[in-house]
This record gives sequence, C-alpha cells and structure tokens, in this order.
Amino acid sequence: MRIFLRVVGAVAILLISFFATLYSMNYLAPLCPRGGAVALKPPFARFGNGAAYSAAAPALEGLSDTNTATRSTYLVCENGYLLGPPHTLHTEIIAKGGGRFSHWNGVGFIFSASDNSDPNTNGRSYSVVSPGR
Repeated sequence: MRIFLRVVGAVAILLISFFATLYSMNYLAPLCPRGGAVALKPPFARFGNGAAYSAAAPALEGLSDTNTATRSTYLVCENGYLLGPPHTLHTEIIAKGGGRFSHWNGVGFIFSASDNSDPNTNGRSYSVVSPGR
C-alpha cells in the first residue's frame, strides 16, 4: 500500500508540473477574443524599474481608465493569447509583471510580457482588442 501511495503521489506531481508548464508557456492560456484588434508596435518605452513597458495609443485615449473612472474594455494579447489581469495598479505591473496591464489616460497601455521579458526583443507580437467592439 505504501508503494502504491508513493507512485500515485509521484504521478500527481508529474501531472501538476506538466500542466503548470503548459500554462506558463501559454498553451493553456485563454485565446485573445475576436474583434477589431489594434497592433501595439515597438519600440515600447520602459515604464519604471521593473517588468512594465508602455505603448502609446492616442486613438484609444478617450476610452481609457482615469482617476475617476474604470472604463476601458480593451484587453492586451501576446501572440494571440490573452494577458492579464487588466486594470492593474502600475506599481504592481512594475513589481510583478506576469502579463498584468492597464489602459491609462495620457499614457496608453502599460503592460508586461507574460514571462517578464523585454517585449522589444522577445519576438512576440502584442495587440489590444475590445470584445464589445
């Protein structure tokens, strides 16, 4: 019985590791929703001293979040996969990264790559889409 439990435990650990790896590599991440996507083009400006970068989007500024309203419905996608969570505080994007993003008035999109790499050099494409548009 003890050997059986060890085997079951080892298999469970392997399965958890396998699916965690797939998720971290975006194989299980949600796909970017359909809609009118707008490409974010490099170069992206470094935003603070961490994982955050910014991309200007002047045409979408009227739909961005402000100090008084959370109104942006735009989502950021990396290579066709959804990043998030959205509406994240800028200090948290800088400190934690991991795909967090914000659409902010006067700045555009502040975002981080899913693995905190530099979006200017990681070879991935970035876009924004609003599912309701």
